[in-house]
Amino acid sequence: MKINVRSLFKSIIPPILAGAIGSLFVYLDYVSYDELVKPFLNPPKWVFPVAWSIIYILSMISTYIFDTKVNDKETRQKGLINFYLNMFINALWTVTFFGLGQLVVALIILVLLYMSTLSTYLTYRKINKLSGNLFIFYLLWLLLALYLNICIVFLN
Repeated sequence: MKINVRSLFKSIIPPILAGAIGSLFVYLDYVSYDELVKPFLNPPKWVFPVAWSIIYILSMISTYIFDTKVNDKETRQKGLINFYLNMFINALWTVTFFGLGQLVVALIILVLLYMSTLSTYLTYRKINKLSGNLFIFYLLWLLLALYLNICIVFLN
């Protein structure tokens, strides 16, 4: 199987940037997650980097499959724009939540992130089921994130 280097870079760079930006703002720890009052169903702290690593890897694979399988230029453009926008919103949530401590604004951004992820899932799935289905874990994780963010807003 021949690897399409251009598709590989289009798939890998956005999640790496989103993850790096997110890690930086979590590391700076303007809002200490440990000090926030959290709901009962809060995963242990170690679960978060593991889950996000899995999400980023799956999104890279998914985007690579999508980009190499899609034949229609307009659909490719729509799918990749959705993906890039998704990674931007993803990083923006982390900056807003951890970097700025704006929990309510972060919740609004998280709703936009969910809608963006759903849009990417639907666009990718029309082209290739596997490509779309690799976003299911991301969608489920975002539901947990929405629950946590809503509870944190009300508890703090």
